[in-house]
Amino acid sequence: MPKLNPDNVWYPPEFPESGRLPTAQSLTERNRWQQEHLEHAYHNELCAAAGWRVAPPCCRTLHISLFFDGTGNNLNYDLYHATPPHPTNIARIFRATIGQGYAGGAGDKNAVLVDQEGSANNQYYKYYIPGVGTPFPEIMDLDYSPEGLQYAAYGEERINWGLLRIVDALRRMLRLGKLSDGESWQALKAMATSWISFQIVGDYQRRSEFFRLLNKLGRPLETALTTPGVGQARLMGIKLYIYGFSRGAAAARTCVNWLNALIPPPEQGEPQPLCLPSAMGNIPISVEFFGLMDTVASVGIAHIAPSRKAI
Repeated sequence: MPKLNPDNVWYPPEFPESGRLPTAQSLTERNRWQQEHLEHAYHNELCAAAGWRVAPPCCRTLHISLFFDGTGNNLNYDLYHATPPHPTNIARIFRATIGQGYAGGAGDKNAVLVDQEGSANNQYYKYYIPGVGTPFPEIMDLDYSPEGLQYAAYGEERINWGLLRIVDALRRMLRLGKLSDGESWQALKAMATSWISFQIVGDYQRRSEFFRLLNKLGRPLETALTTPGVGQARLMGIKLYIYGFSRGAAAARTCVNWLNALIPPPEQGEPQPLCLPSAMGNIPISVEFFGLMDTVASVGIAHIAPSRKAI
């Protein structure tokens, strides 16, 4: 028989009208130090090798934020066409985040949604992924659809598009130009699976195409990782900040799982190396923040079809 719980119910206090921004300079400084800890560690390493305090080296970390919106939610419509406008919290956080990048489905509105090219030392990038069931023309999901709302059609493409933004941000940082919509679409087709093939070849196809594009960065990436020239910064690693709401939260979880599959397995008795193993050298990578809101069990149909892995 169920039992009554006599404990008092606790609920969080009301959100203050003034917001919850840092109230002390030390909090902001601590956050900034956390963002730059790879640069600090490299500086300390050089100082230890020299035996004295040397000048700070020219180096940087790449910061990439991914925003997966929920079912039926679309920044372009919710912000620019709906009356009244009602962007989700995911869309709001995307707009509040600094960085170059791209908002999927927003077209020419991107000019006001992301920062200018070349800003902030080419270190900060942000990308918005519209919710399933809404238009996302960059992945050929062209209209609102019941298949998207009910079965999360084009869910796999959204997750893979998010993974490919790592390559896009690296290209931009190295001044090689954006990963074009055409290149992205061809890559998405190469990474795509069917219900039957997902468990058999899904990881292989995704891995092969991702590293094909990563290794195309060639000499510029190798130089950034090893011996950058005068006026060039050494790449210390990549930090990810990933957000998701509803099915977008499930997509965010899957994105991290698929990213983990790209990281090499540990040697026997050794910890797993947290890096992307490119042909030009290992790129340290970490998920610094993982913000999930009202997550669901899966993006699409899970555990009810033969040979179907939960996404």
